[in-house]
Amino acid sequence: MSRLASKLRRALSHAVKPVLLVIATAISVMTPGRNVAAQQSAPSASVLRAPLNVEMPLLAVYYGDPSSVHGMGAMYVGEPLVVDIGIVNRAENQLGGPVRRAEADWFQRVNVMVYPGDSFQVNETQGIPLPCEAPQPRGAYLVSKVGDDTLLSAGGIQYLRCRVEDIRALLAPGRYSVRAMWSANADPRLTRCGESTNPGPSYLTGVCDFEVRDARSDGERLDLLVHLATHAKMEERFDDALRLTDQIVRINPNKSARMVAATGYLSEAS
Repeated sequence: MSRLASKLRRALSHAVKPVLLVIATAISVMTPGRNVAAQQSAPSASVLRAPLNVEMPLLAVYYGDPSSVHGMGAMYVGEPLVVDIGIVNRAENQLGGPVRRAEADWFQRVNVMVYPGDSFQVNETQGIPLPCEAPQPRGAYLVSKVGDDTLLSAGGIQYLRCRVEDIRALLAPGRYSVRAMWSANADPRLTRCGESTNPGPSYLTGVCDFEVRDARSDGERLDLLVHLATHAKMEERFDDALRLTDQIVRINPNKSARMVAATGYLSEAS
């Protein structure tokens, strides 16, 4: 009797194993992705690098789309060269636009060069670095810091200002283009989305054209005084702004009225 019971147990065990295997296989098929997910890591989201932008805050002139080519009418020998370098997020949808990123020390990873000619005639072999040893913060909007990154929400900006006191030590009169470009030590973790193989600067490069002139005529000398007064106002040197405004009005009260109004100062002498 014991031999019969033993044979029955062995027969049942061999019959049950295939059934269990079929059941286990059916369960794995009925729950798709259960085993695959454990073996595959989720794809990482693309991290978009912030484009650079270059602006000259004094008397800016825009040609068509403000996000493309812009510059200034002219600046004069005798005034400082002031350039704002920034990271921007040009997306307009502030509720759902893509976030752009840059390193927390992003300015240390940027090359700022000045080239003879405008942005369409640049000879890259003749560029010189723009001196900027102590950039000053000029404004930030919709900016946050996460770890080692600076994050710009849609419409966000962050600017630093470079200033060269004596332009004569850097540039002769003529037309120039200033470019801000991400250098080779920019973090490759941030996707360079928007770069193109087409000739010319990439979408991530900031470009601004300008002209340096000698103030030779009476009108140009008057323009130079207006520029200096505007610089003084921007830098909150109000006594200097008022003094220069008085000088402008005495030289030509009629012609200078519109230009002086831009500085925000009209003295009793007017």
